[in-house]
Amino acid sequence: MTLSPLDKALLMILREDTWATVVNVQLALKQKSIQATHQYLKRAEAKGLIASSNIAASFGRPQKLVGITELGHAYAWELDECPTNRRVFNSSKISPAMFAHENDLQKLRISAIQNNWKDWRNAKHLGTRLQATKYPDAIASSPANITYCIEVEREIKSSKRLRTIFASHLSMRKKGHWEKILYLCPSSEIAKRLARKASTLSYLTLEGRRISLRNEHLIHFCLLYTSDAADERSSVD
Repeated sequence: MTLSPLDKALLMILREDTWATVVNVQLALKQKSIQATHQYLKRAEAKGLIASSNIAASFGRPQKLVGITELGHAYAWELDECPTNRRVFNSSKISPAMFAHENDLQKLRISAIQNNWKDWRNAKHLGTRLQATKYPDAIASSPANITYCIEVEREIKSSKRLRTIFASHLSMRKKGHWEKILYLCPSSEIAKRLARKASTLSYLTLEGRRISLRNEHLIHFCLLYTSDAADERSSVD
């Protein structure tokens, strides 16, 4: 089978994310219109590289997703690359909550890659070598070669849960796995409420020791909301 440049670009996305919305495919492939994207995806599906399905979303209309097939996986890596065993698309495994979270993460990944971020790895592909108490949603390196641990935060967690997550991320930072911790929220309101919640955490249990949470720890955290992430560079280097 001969793949077009669009086929190769699409499979590069789906081998990492398994599925994508039509809107995200349009963004990633830089298609001029949603209609052109639909037409291209019909051709890719006819080749057997992808499958499509409509799923219920937690808000609004059902969403059409396209996902990678077994055949798509066979062509997703070049012959000089080492393929990795990855899941194929199964819409029955995607809940409305999971869709909302992973869709936000995918939008961020597309924007980051188009703005020269590199080495993006989603949590599901990190394996067990980190041995972290809480795995981040992703890890990536900025254009300034700063490695970020990335979290998509759609709701405010309890103080107990935030302490566990913050402690894990700071511990792994100390071990050299990343330098900064980036939180992305879907709205400025959630971002502000998360920042306020974080400011009330007076202590963490870090590597078995109870420590006071001070500015020297919080300076390693960056907090953005969705409209920031869509900017060309936002506030993250």
